[in-house]
Amino acid sequence: MPETDEIFGWIEDLWRFGAESKYRYRMPGSDADHSAARYIEKKFSDSGLHDVQREKVPIGGAFPDKWELLLCGAFGERKLPCYFLRYAAFTPPEGITAPIVHVGQGSEDEFEALRGSVAGKIVLVDLVAPPWKFSTDDAVFVHDPNGTLVGDSNRENFPLVNLVRSIALARRFGAVGYIGILVNSQADNCQMYHGPRLGTEVITALTISPNSGRELKKLLKSGNVEATLTLTEQLNPERSKQAGDHVFGRWGLSYNLSGILPGTSEDAFVVMSHHDGSATNEGSGAAMVMALAKYFKANQSVKLRRTIVFLTLASHFGFRPPVLEHCQALVNVKDRIAAVFVIEMIARQYKIINEQYEATGLIAPTAFGVVPSKPQLVDIVRDAIVNHGLERSAIWRECRGEGKPMARAGLTVVERIAGSAPQFSDLDTPETVMKDALRPTACAFADIIRRFDDLSSDHLAVDGAM
Repeated sequence: MPETDEIFGWIEDLWRFGAESKYRYRMPGSDADHSAARYIEKKFSDSGLHDVQREKVPIGGAFPDKWELLLCGAFGERKLPCYFLRYAAFTPPEGITAPIVHVGQGSEDEFEALRGSVAGKIVLVDLVAPPWKFSTDDAVFVHDPNGTLVGDSNRENFPLVNLVRSIALARRFGAVGYIGILVNSQADNCQMYHGPRLGTEVITALTISPNSGRELKKLLKSGNVEATLTLTEQLNPERSKQAGDHVFGRWGLSYNLSGILPGTSEDAFVVMSHHDGSATNEGSGAAMVMALAKYFKANQSVKLRRTIVFLTLASHFGFRPPVLEHCQALVNVKDRIAAVFVIEMIARQYKIINEQYEATGLIAPTAFGVVPSKPQLVDIVRDAIVNHGLERSAIWRECRGEGKPMARAGLTVVERIAGSAPQFSDLDTPETVMKDALRPTACAFADIIRRFDDLSSDHLAVDGAM
């Protein structure tokens, strides 16, 4: 297995593509996203995989050029730091200007109370995430030797439970713009990079930090405040060539990366993650796929019966065609997939303390989804977790990330996923990766894959799941 520093170096390289770009992360369809795709393609080729492919994926595109929030009132003019929501509506170059009205958390009752005062205005909404508690009540197995996991709680900027609903209400009540305050974020963080998949032409929407939110509310209390929201589109001649009817209004282009390690039977395993994002999310998962590709190709003594498809997917954080129907590497083996292994987010744990992200020194609580949760499959995953010291892990009968659509399609899936409070901001840097867990996680999945390969197709099949 590649050493920790080598795996971590891949994460740093992938992160750097995004960190040095306009959007500060590998936004699907961006130049940084394309650079990452070429990088992974080369790593697959260097590992000696067969039939390495960089497959074009048409995606829903929204590529902002400029985003700005300018306030005007008795205090004069003031510019607040802000960020865009992907797939929000673009403005003319001069932006849109209107008075601001605060609608609390943007519930229907709050909008109704202000009926007649919202039309033609820019609404200000407190975006909230619920307190999060790691419950093991429904877990099949828990590995927590130091007793730090059960009852662990946090509050972070994800998921924003009122964003989609409040945007829909803003449109229904006639608002012309939307400002969301990231209430449960670090004090100066205005970024919710990837955002929900809102669809294009919804409403012009920007997000601001808790600090800026407090400042804006204070100004509103002292008098009327007008805002100019600017969110203009970055035009790209190559993207323009692809223009046409698209369900999401605009075209973009990303890539699925795949490589094959032939086995001795026609059945196939899939080892996968996605490659858009930042460092922890999802440079760490892509690095796990590259590490396992290099390991299994280099170790012919552990040659498997099943063929392995190594895959990193395009546009997890955006619109894309259904993977099982449109990813050619999966279409080629769709009827022969014996199991899918999904790895995401090898994360340090952070908590918001005094409105700052503070590392706890622990790995983020980690969910292993095993579907179907047959005792023999669960035992294999349990042994790998324990033998490789993957503490603060629990096994569930469901998947929560890229494994979810695979499980819904009736495939056997083992998924590893966690969360990281800074994951949607500039603070998702290599330091947020739980570096010491990288190689043990890769080794654990190597064990799981080898032991799954020893099982018959009947033992792996979803039929008979508990």
